[in-house]
Amino acid sequence: MITYIYIGLIFSLGLFQDVQILEKSLKENAYDVTLHQLKDKKNTRNQSRLAFEVIAGIGIGEYQGAFSGLEFSPDLNNRLNVIYSPISWISVYTGFEQFRFGCTNGLCDGFDVTFKGSGFSYGFQLNIYDFWISTGLIKHNLSSTSSQSFKSDRTTWGYDLRAGFLIPINSLFGINFGVRYSNYKARFDSTEPFNSVTYLSSEFGLRVNLK
Repeated sequence: MITYIYIGLIFSLGLFQDVQILEKSLKENAYDVTLHQLKDKKNTRNQSRLAFEVIAGIGIGEYQGAFSGLEFSPDLNNRLNVIYSPISWISVYTGFEQFRFGCTNGLCDGFDVTFKGSGFSYGFQLNIYDFWISTGLIKHNLSSTSSQSFKSDRTTWGYDLRAGFLIPINSLFGINFGVRYSNYKARFDSTEPFNSVTYLSSEFGLRVNLK
């Protein structure tokens, strides 16, 4: 009888040790799974180092010059951007953009004319989760599309300020919303001093993550 009790105790202790080993193994496996999930999530966030954006929007603008000012009426604008993010919270970008504005007074009074400011932009962007702010340099030419043609004699380098947020759709696509303020100086005649050109635009577009 004592022998049977002794054998039972040994069996119980062995079973208890097996349960402890199994419990420890399950905890380690759960930790490994959680760690891999966190790494995958981090890697997913850093996947889009290189991205391409197609942006469109509605903008208003103004040219303060010797022609009693040109107040541009709202019209469509668009731009194409290439964005590179060496780290997740900093990006640099370059792109081509075009702003179009109708005009109803000042120099274009009495003419059916649309002004167009087009050129390149270069800058950097700070990413805070899905929100972003950016600033950069722009180089635009200002011209008109009508029989009464006006074209800027010369423009200077300008700057812009942007802010917005990105809504990821999946690892490849995202929808971008933002607002933008741009400023540079231009003149239509060599005898005229440089005057400020300002844009204010509300924009949205599609981001495609390339890498």
